[in-house]
Amino acid sequence: MTPAGALDESGRCLTRVDQLIALDAALERRILTLDDVRRFVTTPRRTREWLLRTADARTQSPPETLARVALHGAKIPFEFQASQPGTGRVDFVIDGLFVVEVDGRSYHSGDAAFERDRARDRATLLSGSVTMRYTAWDVINRPELMVAEIWTLLRMRRGLRDG
Repeated sequence: MTPAGALDESGRCLTRVDQLIALDAALERRILTLDDVRRFVTTPRRTREWLLRTADARTQSPPETLARVALHGAKIPFEFQASQPGTGRVDFVIDGLFVVEVDGRSYHSGDAAFERDRARDRATLLSGSVTMRYTAWDVINRPELMVAEIWTLLRMRRGLRDG
């Protein structure tokens, strides 16, 4: 069975979000294309259409997929894998007002990664923004808390901008 066929068949037993996580990983690794998804026959049509609208090859981890789905579901305006002045690429820029980063242990656990993340946070702050960091555990187990906190900071930052 091809990777596309396996991912199509996975629609029988996975939730659409779990299928999206697998699809994002396959797209990022260039194992599949969106044209492959358009040819799915086992995945229900509505799920296939949702996957086509929601999938993003720039996703670098399952928690990023989950965060993206949660932010979209909460109607929080964001730019994904955005370039932030002075900082470089960040996971999310929320309504142009602040940065959200999703950190998994595999890329953020060593001393060098710890130092690099702090330097990035300082660069973001010096550019006039702030960074909210969430662990993979937060995104997987408490997405509602992440969404609530982001909404709180979004209201605060909008108030500062408008006030």
